[in-house]
Amino acid sequence: MSSKDSLKKFFEWVRSLPCCICGSGYWDLDKGMWRNTVSHIKTKGSGGKDFDNVVPMCLINYCHQQFELKTRQEKQELVELANEYTRRFYEVKLL
Repeated sequence: MSSKDSLKKFFEWVRSLPCCICGSGYWDLDKGMWRNTVSHIKTKGSGGKDFDNVVPMCLINYCHQQFELKTRQEKQELVELANEYTRRFYEVKLL
């Protein structure tokens, strides 16, 4: 599997998880499942990666996160969550 395919599967998996802030999401009629947005903690434009740098967020929290400055502690908590999601993805993927 190419890294591009792996990243695509990772993003699809993250989108299927509940919002890391409020636990909600939105119902995707086409997919027949709950969906969320893949939110980069550090933007790709400022050198952020894909793996270990994304968390699932509902659209409300995604917009809120994009325009509100986070404290260093809040950012660190999101980084730790992103690392956990990546670790869980690889555990599931290897089964």
